[in-house]
Amino acid sequence: MPRHSPRNLIEVLGFVRELRLMAFEVGYEVAPEYRQIPHDPDKEKCRVRVTLASDSEDLPSFKFEAGGRSYCHACQEAALVAIGELRQHFEEELDSSAFQYHPHKPHGQDYGTYTCPDGEESATLMHAVHMLSAMDAVVVERDKAAHDRENWNRGKICKLKSKVYRLQKELAELKGRTPLPTSKLRLTPRKRTCPPPRLQLASKIRVMGEAVPDHAEPVIDIISDEEEEEDPEEREPATPEEEDTSLRPDARRK
Repeated sequence: MPRHSPRNLIEVLGFVRELRLMAFEVGYEVAPEYRQIPHDPDKEKCRVRVTLASDSEDLPSFKFEAGGRSYCHACQEAALVAIGELRQHFEEELDSSAFQYHPHKPHGQDYGTYTCPDGEESATLMHAVHMLSAMDAVVVERDKAAHDRENWNRGKICKLKSKVYRLQKELAELKGRTPLPTSKLRLTPRKRTCPPPRLQLASKIRVMGEAVPDHAEPVIDIISDEEEEEDPEEREPATPEEEDTSLRPDARRK
């Protein structure tokens, strides 16, 4: 992927536009600058750092980073991170602005926190905020489900490799050969670790729903020479419809 020179992305919409307008609202005089930075190609295709620069002592400068599947996607992800942290840092300034319903999302937090719109005269605005909050939570759960499935697939691959080694070992013994030694196969699921928040500010807003904390994921150890036969009843992680019988088609017809 060709490297992109630093840009302000004045004509780009989406989160990039919202961040630019929010930055002007709190006092920044220059639009945020997006710069492509080195990244790990095994984890992401592009990584971007967005910088909010200030010469004033009362207005701090910020830098936020995010990765994505392309340069444009990484810019939008970085802008979204910056929006959540600016909303948290400039809470008092933005509470009385047009950005009061943008989510608070400190660094390292999965769920955005939205100001409760109860009391607004516009029913459309109330529904829009509740919809955004619900969509945010669903996206987080979708990402966690994809992460769980990735760990499940990695476990299956490790079991298959162990089974292949066992068959090769048995074949070598039948032919009177000494099987080659192999190292212990150990699979540790990738954990969704989050760095500590950069900002330590007490929340003064009403929270719409509570975030479900992540639980530590188990470590799966698979020993190649002690692997048991794969259980034919073993299945992939259940979907919400499989876990909740009320969501099944046959249950709805009753």
